[in-house]
Amino acid sequence: MAIDLTVGIDVGMSGTAVAYRQHKIDKATCDVQCLKWGGDDSWKVPTRLAYARTGSAQSPLYWGDKIPENTENLSIKEWFKTDFGNDDSDHAAAEKLYADYLKCLHDELSERFVLDGILDKPWNHSNISFAFSVPACWDPYLVSRFKTLISRAGFEKAQSQLLGRGAHSIAVTMTEPQATAAFELYTPNPVASLQRGQNVMIVDVGAGTGDFSVLQVATNAQHTQHWREHQPVIGRKIGSSRIDQGFELRMTDILKPHQHLLGRRAALVAWEMRCSPGFLKAKHKFGDPTMNPPAIPISHLADPQSIEDESIQNGELINPGRELAPLFDQQIEEMTDCICERIRELNEPLERLGSSPYVKRKLKERCDGHPSLKSASLVVSRKPRLAVCMGLVYNISEKVVAFPRIACRASFGVVGRIPSAAPAKPKKWRSILKRGEGVEGRYDDCVEWIIRKGEEIDNEGEIEIDRTVFFKQGERKVCNIEIVTSVSDNPSSAKDRHVTHQLMRANLEGAEVKKKRKVFWSKDYFLQVNFKIRATIGMAEASFLCVDARGVKVSEPVTVRVPRDPPIMALDEVEGE
Repeated sequence: MAIDLTVGIDVGMSGTAVAYRQHKIDKATCDVQCLKWGGDDSWKVPTRLAYARTGSAQSPLYWGDKIPENTENLSIKEWFKTDFGNDDSDHAAAEKLYADYLKCLHDELSERFVLDGILDKPWNHSNISFAFSVPACWDPYLVSRFKTLISRAGFEKAQSQLLGRGAHSIAVTMTEPQATAAFELYTPNPVASLQRGQNVMIVDVGAGTGDFSVLQVATNAQHTQHWREHQPVIGRKIGSSRIDQGFELRMTDILKPHQHLLGRRAALVAWEMRCSPGFLKAKHKFGDPTMNPPAIPISHLADPQSIEDESIQNGELINPGRELAPLFDQQIEEMTDCICERIRELNEPLERLGSSPYVKRKLKERCDGHPSLKSASLVVSRKPRLAVCMGLVYNISEKVVAFPRIACRASFGVVGRIPSAAPAKPKKWRSILKRGEGVEGRYDDCVEWIIRKGEEIDNEGEIEIDRTVFFKQGERKVCNIEIVTSVSDNPSSAKDRHVTHQLMRANLEGAEVKKKRKVFWSKDYFLQVNFKIRATIGMAEASFLCVDARGVKVSEPVTVRVPRDPPIMALDEVEGE
């Protein structure tokens, strides 16, 4: 099927970026482009929704950059990415917000790509491939839920039987740092000259998450470069939203003594200042040696002269840098600690941090002062806000895959259970018996780790594991396969030390059966069935399926949830841009 358009979408905490590549019939080379939004031609459309204040189960009235400035009669929903998959959140409400936003985005793109002349045929007649990124801290279960919401929003569509065209496909196969790495590998103007064998660390810090990936430049038989993962990609709760939150709390404390002059609660005014253009400008310019951060106006202050203290003069926060410095430093310290934790053999880090000159300078100082990072070169992507969405498009549309092999993000295992109908001394179970020794005297529930964390595996490739199960005569040939996961570097073989994340039910009634005597002099026998577990582990998803010895499917595929590494910070959960 010839693809007319490849689209990469990075749904961030505060903004969403969309990249695309046209595929011309005449084989003309088209580079990756990005959509612009709003009257100011911004590279990102706000991840925001506006609903009527009354009613329930309603559709949004406005979205993105179409939300009016006067929102007094509207209920604004933003930062909802943090609630998706959060154990303390309303899952149904978070999914509805995500679904509504994705539907608005889909409908907008279906018009933009046609009206702007990017597609030379109607939307429903075009073959389009969509690729979405996910944060590294999302487990495969969340990725699966996100993929379902994408499909329901209209991004996935079968081709028209009448036209034989119009197929829209979706892929959620890359985490954000991996997409950034793909961008740096394929872009015509890379920020660094990559050489075979060179070690690289991708640091992708957005609004609420910091993602870290340790890679090495490798080449294939045709001498084409691709990435090789040293370690599994990880995500941490680090980002600029922590700075925003800290500024809001600090302003609340500063304004509380003057609350009577504001006409409303100090916390509400602090929130409005956090969202104001003045604060955003001060934050982005902070640390620039050529200028001081601009003063930030105090909203709702009727008389600018009514407050005069060391922080506020003429109705403005006069020295925002004093409040911002410790907030930036805290994030930089967390970032540096995570870099040093992850890297052991790093020679040259390639990092994406955004546009803050203060962050660049301070991180460079900290790297220079660390013995493991003295020889490291710190560089910043030429497209810090667009590298993810553009990397998604490059990865799909280029002939060489950026990540042919990946380091597995977790260990995956199955529970080995010794059946009562098994032979008296089955060699099959000796290794499991040995692993079960000392586990509270039990020998029937042990974990056999089939894929280890950090193990290098084919990206999206199938791994087959042979299994054998025994049944009594007349017993229904159905069994449950328990799949467990662990992020530990050396997981235990005891089942009770792990969480069973998924049960897979295999119906082996139609499978080939072998009769085995319990002992050679007895007429009694048991039934032995051989089958296989097929595991498909990708950069963002992990799924399992059972087939019998002939390759016939005997279970439904399941997506396995992977436990997350504990976050570095204990602040409110806010996902990254």
